[in-house]
Amino acid sequence: INNANINGSNFAGAKLSGATFTTSSIIGATFTNATLVKANLSGISISQTNFTNADLSGATLTGVDASGTIFTSAKLNNVDLTGANVTNVNFTNTSIKGAIITDVSFSSLQKLQLLKHVDNRDISAIIVSSVPGPTPLAAISESSPVRNIAANLDLSNAATTVAVFIP
Repeated sequence: INNANINGSNFAGAKLSGATFTTSSIIGATFTNATLVKANLSGISISQTNFTNADLSGATLTGVDASGTIFTSAKLNNVDLTGANVTNVNFTNTSIKGAIITDVSFSSLQKLQLLKHVDNRDISAIIVSSVPGPTPLAAISESSPVRNIAANLDLSNAATTVAVFIP
């Protein structure tokens, strides 16, 4: 799928293992529940795209612009994310076990999102010991009973820090 403009396209549930998307544009597309095992998306923009529950295990994502992309509950095991732009990416409960994350800057919120998945808890690059201000609240789902406890804390103050313990 080279040189293709698939902006805004719907690939929900698609089986695209081994596909190559070089010089393509994939902005605002939907790949929910899709299979992209060992796909090559290196160097392209996949910004604002939804990969919820997608399996990208072993994919090559070097140098991608993934800004604003959703990877909620996705499998990014053994992917190469070298130099990827992950600004405002949602990694809630995403597995990145075995991923190459060289030159990738995860925010504190993204680290908390990634730590929700048990497979990620031994990845030293995403371990956090404390998180400042309102960041922890953003990582807690709306239905979690922890929100009731957090409501009594002043997390609006950036000087407030919350210790993070990984089971």
